[in-house]
Formats: sequence, C-alpha cells, structure tokens
Amino acid sequence: MNVKYRFAFLSLACFCVCHFLSGCGGGEEEGPKDISIEEVTSAYSYENDSEETKFRDFSLVYYADKGGFLVGDYRGDKTSIVIPDEATDEDGVVRPIVGLSDNAFYGRQNLKTVVFGKNLRYVGRFAFSKSGVTDLRVSYGIGHVDPDAFANSDVPFYEWKNIKYLPSLNNRYSCAFFNSSSFDALNLVKQTETLLFPVGIKEINTWTTKKKLEEDQINYYYAKEHLRFIKAVGLPDGLEHVEGFMDWTSLEHVTLPNTLKKIGLNAFQNCYSLTSITIPDSVTSMMAYAFQGCGKLETVTLSPNMSGIPEYAFKSCSSLKTINIPEGIGAIADYAFSGCSLESIGIPSTLRSVGNGAFDGCPGKFFTEYEGVVYFGQPDKPYVCVYKTTDNLPEILKIHPDCSSIPSDTLKVGGQVKEVIIPAGINISMDGIRGSVSKITFLGTPTFISGWAFEYCKSLTFASYDAARYLGNEENPYMILYDVSRTSITSIKIHPDCTAIAGHAFEYCKNLASVTIPSKVERICDSAFCGIPTLRSVNIQNAPAFIGDDAFYGNSALSSVSLGNAVKAIGKNAFEKCAMASISIPASCEKLSKYSFFRCSALTNVTVAGPITSIPEHCFDRCAFSSFAIPSTVTEIKAYAFADNKALKSIYIPASVENIAKTAFSNCTALTNVYAEATERPSGWYTTFNEATVTYGYRPS
Repeated sequence: MNVKYRFAFLSLACFCVCHFLSGCGGGEEEGPKDISIEEVTSAYSYENDSEETKFRDFSLVYYADKGGFLVGDYRGDKTSIVIPDEATDEDGVVRPIVGLSDNAFYGRQNLKTVVFGKNLRYVGRFAFSKSGVTDLRVSYGIGHVDPDAFANSDVPFYEWKNIKYLPSLNNRYSCAFFNSSSFDALNLVKQTETLLFPVGIKEINTWTTKKKLEEDQINYYYAKEHLRFIKAVGLPDGLEHVEGFMDWTSLEHVTLPNTLKKIGLNAFQNCYSLTSITIPDSVTSMMAYAFQGCGKLETVTLSPNMSGIPEYAFKSCSSLKTINIPEGIGAIADYAFSGCSLESIGIPSTLRSVGNGAFDGCPGKFFTEYEGVVYFGQPDKPYVCVYKTTDNLPEILKIHPDCSSIPSDTLKVGGQVKEVIIPAGINISMDGIRGSVSKITFLGTPTFISGWAFEYCKSLTFASYDAARYLGNEENPYMILYDVSRTSITSIKIHPDCTAIAGHAFEYCKNLASVTIPSKVERICDSAFCGIPTLRSVNIQNAPAFIGDDAFYGNSALSSVSLGNAVKAIGKNAFEKCAMASISIPASCEKLSKYSFFRCSALTNVTVAGPITSIPEHCFDRCAFSSFAIPSTVTEIKAYAFADNKALKSIYIPASVENIAKTAFSNCTALTNVYAEATERPSGWYTTFNEATVTYGYRPS
C-alpha cells in the first residue's frame, strides 16, 4: 500500500549558495585533461542559512513504494536551496527524501541553484521546466530521471564525447547520462561517479556493460579498471532484468526499481563497497552468485515473490549479520549464505528446501538435533525446519511439535523407523519423507502437503475411500486426501471428514467432470485440481478453505464455481484461464492474490463481499465484466489489476481507496465512467482511467 502523509509543521534545513561557477553553460568540453576539481570546489562556498524553510515552501508526500518522501512542489522565494536528505513526518518518523514529483520546480523563475540531497534519486516529469535554475548539483545516488524532467529549462549539462553530465558539489563530471542501453566505458571522463541509464531500457546485461570490449584485450582491461571507480548506477523504472556489474568494487549505491523482475547471473558479484540492497517485491527470479563477495554488505531486503535464494547468492558477504527471509520463499540453495557472519535469521513458514552448506561458516547456532533429526532454526526457534537425519533414529519418529516445514528430500528414514508422527500446521514438500516407513500419523491439518510428499515411501499404508487414498490418525484416518488412485474417474465423493486436499492430488484425473468439496476442508493445496480439461463444475460446500496457488489453474471447461460462504483466501493463479461466467466471493474471504482470476475471459459477473484490503496485481486482468464495485474495505488497487478488460465500462471506487497504480486499468478501452466517493482526486491515484469521465463525491443510492 502506498501510504501517504501530508503534514503542516515540517522544518527542512535550507542552505545558501554564495558563489556561482562562471561559464556554467552547455556545449562540448575540450576534455577531462582541462578539468580542475580544485577550481570547481573553490568556486562554491556553502554556508548554513540562519532561517528555516517551513512547510509553506515544500509540499512533501510519502510513498511507501519509493521508500520515502517526494517533493510535491516548491512554493518559496529563495534563489538557492539544498534539498535535505530526510524529513520527519507528523508521527515523528524520520524518512528519506527520495525524489522530486512531476512539476516540482515548474515555472519557479526566481530559483537559480538547487543541490540534491544524498537520498534523492527520482526526478519527475517537467520537474525543472520553465524554472530559472541554471545551477543544479546532483548526488551520486540519483537514479530515475524522466526524459522530460529538463524540458524547456536552462539547466546546463556538461558534455564530453557525446555523453551528457551533471555536476556534484566538487565534480563537474559527476553524473553521466546515457542515451542508449549500451555504452563504451572508454568514453567516460575519469571523474565519473554515477552512470545513469536511460528511461525505457528494459534490460541491462553483461554485454551492455562490456560492449564486447574483450575483442580488444587492451581496451577491455582498461575499461574494467575504469569501471572500478564508479560509485553508483542509476537504474530507471521500467527496467526488468539487470546483471553485468560484476567486479565494480567501488559501487556503493544502487536502487533496484519496482519494475525489476530478474537479477541475473553474477549481477553484482564482488561489488565489495555495496553496503545495502533492497530487492523489490516485483523480483521473481534471482540467479546464482548474484551478490557473492559483497564484503561490506550489511543490510539485505529480499522479495517475497522469489521462489528461492539461489546457489552462492550471498556467499562470502562477510559483513552480513542478520537476514529476514520473507514468507513466500520456499528454498535456500547450496552455499547461499556460506561465509557470511549471520547471527540471526528470520525463517518463513513457506521454506521447503535448505541446500548443502547453505550456512557453512556462519557463527549463528542454526542447527539443533532432536531424536535423531537435525533441525534448522535459530536460538529462539530452533526447530523450524527439518534439515537432515542422523543414523540414530527411533522406531517411532516424532517430528518436533514446533517444526513448521519438512523440505524436499530431507527426512530420510531407515528400516528401523516404522512410524512418523507429524504435528499440525506443517509444510511437507515433494519427496519430503523417504524410506521404508509404513505409517504416517498426522496430529492435525498441515498448512501444505505435496501430492508427492511420500512418493518414495513404498511401504506406506493408506486409508481408502471411493477412488482416493487418505492419511490421518486413528481418530480420523481420512484427514488428508493424498492422491487419487483411479485416474479414469469422472466424479468423486470426497470423505466428509477430510480437512485437506494435497497438492497435485487430482493431476492425472483427465476425465473428471465435477467435484464437491465437503464442509470440513481447510486447505486445498497448490495445484490440487490444475490442468483438468474436462472439469466443468466445482462446489465448495461452505468449507473454511484456503485455496492454494494454481489450485484450479488452466481448467478451460470449468464454467460453474461455487465458493460457498466460508472460503478464507484465494491463492495466486488459483482460477487462471477458467471458463466461469460468474463468481461470488463470500464475506469470509480475507485475501485475493496475484493473478487469482487472470485470463478468465468469460467472467462477466463478479461480486466481492469479503473484507479484502487490496486488489492485487493482474487479479482480474483480461476478464469480461462491464462494471465493478470496489468493496469499501479496499485501500489499494495494484498494477494491472483490471488491465485489458475490454468490456469494462464503469467502476465504483469507495473513499477507502488511497492508492491506484498507474497501470491498474491499462487498455480498458471501453471504460467511460468512474464513480469515486472521494471529493477530489487522492494523491496516490496514478492511473489516468483511460480518459474516462471521473465523477468525484459520488454517493451510491
């Protein structure tokens, strides 16, 4: 959610510039050999102004997705200002000032000199248009600059070999602007501190940053030596794939944009000076060695939408003492954090795999043995995840009651183990348990169980009912529908005491036409009914179910879906590409997910009664309803939530909605009417609504 703060008594430090650099005009410079940094430095003298610039001079708005405040506009009458590094909001929280919004200094003719704070990286459209600014000094943290930021302005750029530069306080050639996705390092002035990549670029790869200089060995090694001194790279919004900064040993600052999807192989390997990195939620893939050898890296924020942390990703990040692995990440690959200084780890309940040597050399006590099983955790929660077994296993193996995960291929039991007792609320991944065990006893419903969790337990005894096999305990042997033994079925009766349906349980039932989910089912695990071309009808009989990711994905004949009145949540891609014309989301439902109803091209009628707070990314993308009423509990509508709905004509938006992503209604070409309860356009509404008529102050009858 893009929470916004506006406040009336904010004090910001303001400085005065006393001297100006003569001849600060554009044009081709003779060359870096004529630059005197000392001359540039001595030409400027900055002194603290005794006065303070009050809120009347700056409008600041906080954007959570950008990580700080943006200057809305400048209303003061000073000729010289420094944008502070940070500000304090009305709740007393200090936050960085990270950017200039569109039109921030538009038309301010009295303003001549602007100095950026170290945290400022966003410069919006027309930020300096028609202003009087002729002296702009940037910090090496600058990142995304709109192509029209300096349109119709007199802000001068220095030039060298067709590359434009903006100065910092003591370096005329501090920030280099590139006009294309590739560049030649040999054209850079040696004093360059920041490389600013152009808006519109979607990929920066190894060839971008090398430009095939290895064809000329002398130039290639010179270029590598030159790039060692770059302190920052500016990556614009719109970028989707980044790599190629390996061995940039002076790189201190990089902000990954919220459009980024992939961090490539060796992307920032051996960037020894990098101290912090935030991987935005948009990132779904990170490849091996991405940050290996970043010896000063102290702070890492991970995306919850990555499937896992790859091999050697943070190996030898010797300053990294703590890491929080967010919910959603399911795997930590081999040697991912080996050689780090980790003392504390936040471990998610979704973790299903921990690779060999993942934490070798870390000083933290992450492994604890209990009854022949070694668990991965930390001192306050030592039994979070099964890591491996020892040779000393009992005949009846009791998984520790605090354990929340049995990852793939970790619980390997020998012939002496006859029974494994598993606590409630656990995740069991594919091939989680292997061996000659003959009995699995569940003490309660698992949070997740793969349909292949016991694929290599050939001696295991199941309970049978109709065409399915079940696992449970003596009181309820039908607790978990594990899989379907007769794949030719056209319909099935699920046992009324069933509380969970395992992932992929019905994967091979290619003739199944209908299914009824009984009222005690709490979990329909990931991909339980996905890819069944004949499935036409699903009836959930008021079951308090969490519908997992991909649960009914790709069932192109599924035209009738009843969710009952007790469903708790609907997972990612749960009904993607299904064929129902109508869906009623009950009042019990607290959460929708990304792509929940993506590409449901026959979906013409949707009602949402539940207390959901967000319409996630692509949730109703490419559906077919003509109108939609946003529930009054919703506070945000995310990117592409209703995109490409060619039938959507009208939408009602309650006053609770604070934030709407720019692309929320992208390509909704039929949208003509937006009825908004808000009396004026909230600052967090970035979408244009495709030129639809927006009626503010609307009250439904």
